[in-house]
Amino acid sequence: MAKIMFMSPNEELCSFAKTVLNNPSDIDFTIGLLDQAEEIVEKGLKQGTKVVVTRGGTAFALKSTFSGLTVVEIPVTAYDILRAALAARDKGQKIALIGFPNMVRGAMAICPLLGLDLAIKEVRQAEEALPLVQEAAVQGANVIMGGLLTTNTATSLGLKTVVIDWGKEAILEAVS
Repeated sequence: MAKIMFMSPNEELCSFAKTVLNNPSDIDFTIGLLDQAEEIVEKGLKQGTKVVVTRGGTAFALKSTFSGLTVVEIPVTAYDILRAALAARDKGQKIALIGFPNMVRGAMAICPLLGLDLAIKEVRQAEEALPLVQEAAVQGANVIMGGLLTTNTATSLGLKTVVIDWGKEAILEAVS
């Protein structure tokens, strides 16, 4: 196993990352999200993994669970937020961005420039996603932006969603 693990939440983003990075042989590309990620990393550590590259709630969780592990966070760039915000604006006017702190950082600066009515709610543990999505809906949000945890939760409640995907810029920044 490679000493570097690049963890994506789904196959689509994993394939995208491989393409952006030209499928290097010294990086182990894997799929994992939150609790699954912890099991995958435990196995990887036994096989020599020294660094994990990931994003959002997964990075947040791994940093707090594995104190000796180097977790390189794929940043949520202004481009990522801009792409998602423009897509959300096409779906509705009252938008809530719900995500882990490392995912919602730059949104407060960008979204007002776009004239978006945006409510921002921070998730600190996976269990908070459902009540925060429900709260946003009660407050009138008709589109939920966020990572897979949040958007899957919102979709299960029948809400419109936009995933803040990572762009090529974020992947290149993380591995540079």
